[in-house]
Amino acid sequence: MAFKPDYGRVTGNSDLAGLGKSSRPPGCDPSSLESQCECERVISHRPKRHARRLRGAQRRFSIFWNTKVIPFVDRTYRTIPSDRGLLGHSYGGLFAIYALEQRPALFQRIVAASPALSGDNRLLFSAARQKLRELPSPVRLDISVGGKDDFGFDQDTIAFAKLLDELKPAGLDYRFTLYPDENHDSVRLVSLPEGLYWVYRATQPKNQIPE
Repeated sequence: MAFKPDYGRVTGNSDLAGLGKSSRPPGCDPSSLESQCECERVISHRPKRHARRLRGAQRRFSIFWNTKVIPFVDRTYRTIPSDRGLLGHSYGGLFAIYALEQRPALFQRIVAASPALSGDNRLLFSAARQKLRELPSPVRLDISVGGKDDFGFDQDTIAFAKLLDELKPAGLDYRFTLYPDENHDSVRLVSLPEGLYWVYRATQPKNQIPE
């Protein structure tokens, strides 16, 4: 199955997932950690321009998931279309929050680790006040960040968690976890498995006796 580069990298390093090949600053190689750091530095010098390009890449990536990836997976595997999950780290985490706000019925379980919320010039903050007041169907969200985040994403993630506390979105079951000793990369080793466990934890209907 061939993937068009305009939709971003579906496989490979999740830090730049959803960014789109044409949206990366010159010389930004997603396979290189040093290049990722340089990518972050370039983005910080032109945040508004990058935010516009990133939003366009997110929209295309969202359409790609909805029209290509999900139908392919549903055709190929035994799935439960009403119970889909999405996991993302860094820019992948940013896309996970974007999907929650823009397509809230698409994924029911979301894990967003160290999301690059400053990458889109904090546009998701303003969108959250409009989009997350009430969700069309229940969603479980696990959002986390390391206390020693190399790019300062901890402050934006904490602020976003406080915004969720303020909004108290109807239909959203969420938790926020700060891992004080983890950085931007190491946090995923802890937060992704723990986040997946939390969003998929067993829930028993009231008055039902477990077997």
